[in-house]
Amino acid sequence: MFNSSLTALTTSLTPSPDTVTPTRDRRTYLSYVQMGLFGWFLYTLGPSLSLLRDETGLSRTASSLFTLAASVGGIIAGLLVGTVVQRFGRGWLLRGGSISLIIGISLFISGGPIGVTVLGPFFSSAAGAGCVVGVSAFLAAQQKRAADAAITESNAVAAAFGIMAPLLLGAAATWLGGWRLSLWLLVASAIVLEIVRGKSLRDYNIGEAHRAPGTARRALPQLTWWATGVLVITSAVEMCFLFWSADLLSDRSGLGSAASAAALSAVLVGVLLGRIFGSWMVERWNTERVLLGAMIFLFAGFALTWVLPHTLTMLAGLFVVGLGISVQFPLGMARVMRASAGSADKAGGIASSGIGVAGATIPALLAVLADAFSVHLAFLIVPVLLALALTLLVTRPVPAVVPVVKPAY
Repeated sequence: MFNSSLTALTTSLTPSPDTVTPTRDRRTYLSYVQMGLFGWFLYTLGPSLSLLRDETGLSRTASSLFTLAASVGGIIAGLLVGTVVQRFGRGWLLRGGSISLIIGISLFISGGPIGVTVLGPFFSSAAGAGCVVGVSAFLAAQQKRAADAAITESNAVAAAFGIMAPLLLGAAATWLGGWRLSLWLLVASAIVLEIVRGKSLRDYNIGEAHRAPGTARRALPQLTWWATGVLVITSAVEMCFLFWSADLLSDRSGLGSAASAAALSAVLVGVLLGRIFGSWMVERWNTERVLLGAMIFLFAGFALTWVLPHTLTMLAGLFVVGLGISVQFPLGMARVMRASAGSADKAGGIASSGIGVAGATIPALLAVLADAFSVHLAFLIVPVLLALALTLLVTRPVPAVVPVVKPAY
């Protein structure tokens, strides 16, 4: 079995004989923008919670209810994605995502009691799960061989919006009369997106979304679950760095209040550049090859950050970490959808729920270990997770082309 796995991996590492460039039409660009809006929400939630806590006097325990609601919303939405697509079509999944984002952000910034505002992250995160899965599945069906490059591009747009979001939030809080203004702008942008998209949503119903209502859904291939394992594990590693890299930097280098902004900025700049360059690489190289290289970069970045307790070297290490994690989500999601043999929406939804569970548990486990030992030692969970993901990647590679299984009508 190992020899056959090694042969499959070797084949997958062979460079593509020609460049595979995405075809970018109006639907593609609108999909990219929708991913950007989710990135806007995702990277605004943390700093906006800090501002809300300062404004209302909420305790850290009470404010943690917002992140819990976001996790639950993402998990539930991921489990429902396949059913929504089968019954209403992927176009309505994407539009519903925009509507849910509009409702969620409006509730969050409404100024109402916590019982109302806590529903904001729930609906917004549910919107994000639908957006990520719907956009990725649409691009997989639309772009075919160029799907991995297109999905990586869409995530690069999300990262770019994510870098912009905290800056816009800070500018609104400082100069424009209040931090809520930046999120009202997000609401307006989502409304404009759906106006531009127009009434007709049928063009998004390609691939699995084209299946006739009432058709029996088939079980996912076993390879889908192995690919999902790689995606969930690498996403957990990413969240560990996004949530706790500031504490590691502060603990090891002595950097004070600037640690959070410096650490997150180093990682996010690496993510943005990695996705831009990664999209170019995926157009020329097989996904397995690029993903393997990304894991090696992540190992190197972790080692540099963990071993050398100096501010500049740790920031450089976190930048390399950003390069490493940059393509792991988009290429991991593309692998899951390709391995699903035609059930992209269902597989993506399940993977999204798995990521939600990992996001709610693995960073919390790191926190428990940090309290018991130290942040430095707790981060040893990262190479353990990476070794597991690398083992799955090597022993269960996903071919560049997986035959689509036709449903029985």
